[in-house]
Amino acid sequence: MKKIFTILCLTVLVCSQLIAGGSKEEASDGTLTLNVMHHYTKEEASTDNTRKVPRETFLSYEDISDINLSITEIQHNEYETKLQSLAAADNLPDVFTAKGSWIPNFVDNEMIADISDAVNDCQWLDEYRDGLYLPVTQGSAIYGAPLQFSATTMVYYNKALWEKIGYDQFPTTWEELFAAIPKFEAMGIDTISFGNNGKWQYNSSWISALGPRVSGTQWVNDIIAQNNKAAFTDPEFIRLLDLTTEIGQSGALNPDYAVIGHQQSSSQFLQGKAACVIDGYWNVEYLASNASKEMQENIEMAFLPTVKDGKGSQTSIAAGCGWFVVVNSKLEGEALEEAKKLAMYVSGPVLSQGITDVGLIGTCKTSPSEGVELDTLHQKYINFVDSATETTPIWDANINASVIATMNDQFVELLAGRTTSEKAAKLIQEEYLASQE
Repeated sequence: MKKIFTILCLTVLVCSQLIAGGSKEEASDGTLTLNVMHHYTKEEASTDNTRKVPRETFLSYEDISDINLSITEIQHNEYETKLQSLAAADNLPDVFTAKGSWIPNFVDNEMIADISDAVNDCQWLDEYRDGLYLPVTQGSAIYGAPLQFSATTMVYYNKALWEKIGYDQFPTTWEELFAAIPKFEAMGIDTISFGNNGKWQYNSSWISALGPRVSGTQWVNDIIAQNNKAAFTDPEFIRLLDLTTEIGQSGALNPDYAVIGHQQSSSQFLQGKAACVIDGYWNVEYLASNASKEMQENIEMAFLPTVKDGKGSQTSIAAGCGWFVVVNSKLEGEALEEAKKLAMYVSGPVLSQGITDVGLIGTCKTSPSEGVELDTLHQKYINFVDSATETTPIWDANINASVIATMNDQFVELLAGRTTSEKAAKLIQEEYLASQE
């Protein structure tokens, strides 16, 4: 059996009995019950529409179907650990959410079902936004349904602070940004507020957009395709790693970036302790909920600074789908068909309409419902995404999870100045090759 993830948790026994998945269950009245696990908890949904809408979509399925759902909700930061443990124990739920980067491992280990027929027969197939199924397509088979349109890289900046140091817009080059650092230091604030305690934040919210600007999108596409036309030891990637070290050692970041999360970094930004924060679309929700009306008016969005002589578009965004709903391969007959129906339902127009009506961009081409009025930040987000000249793949949704884990570890070391680009590239390339064995 190929490895499921690079690191398997030591909590298998604790979690193996959490869910009895992969089997058809019936209530006393003969009604089919599906075991479902997802990462949208009631607590997190109370303050975050990106969790509230998917959670409510799952719950609404029982209203339009003849089956019961036994749902387990796990907090986002704990979800991967729980799922790894269940996978290691071969005890996955019937239907569950999964990152795109996990799909190849689940497919290799025959743990999730091919749902191509349900996708191809779906009456709203043509309504899905382009590229959302890419991370879950293996050959001609499709193994999951998208749960989001995720734009992962935006600069949220405090316009007034930048104007104070003589910038009428956010810096368009890294040289301009680095030149601003001593000016903000003199004001007692950080240039960039950043939270990378989960290690994924730098990869998702910086590298997925920054990488293609250095290398061009073809290099990224070749890496994802594993067609032997690109390697992580190529000069393009080495240059990206060099830039990572330069950013980490520039003094632009808050000193505690390695131990705080992205919401804490956004809180520092809202308190005026930093001039900008770099994060994904999910941060629109946090900022809109916690910023004063005056601050909302003052927050603007920008692209990452350009890379000199870079091969890719300098006004691109990393976007696509990072999370999917998948079906346990052990299911058969009616249970399998109902699980596929559930996957398509929670991925489709009901979810998309709910997301659109809170000012984000849904999985399908839905428009806001009549009477819906968006606040300032949500409208700015939509305008920003519309202004992008190109959409590039999200790395940790399309590249093997074990490679991403190694990459994330090496980015931490590079930002801290504890390794070289060449050493980091070698380790990442070795894991990349090993993941294909």
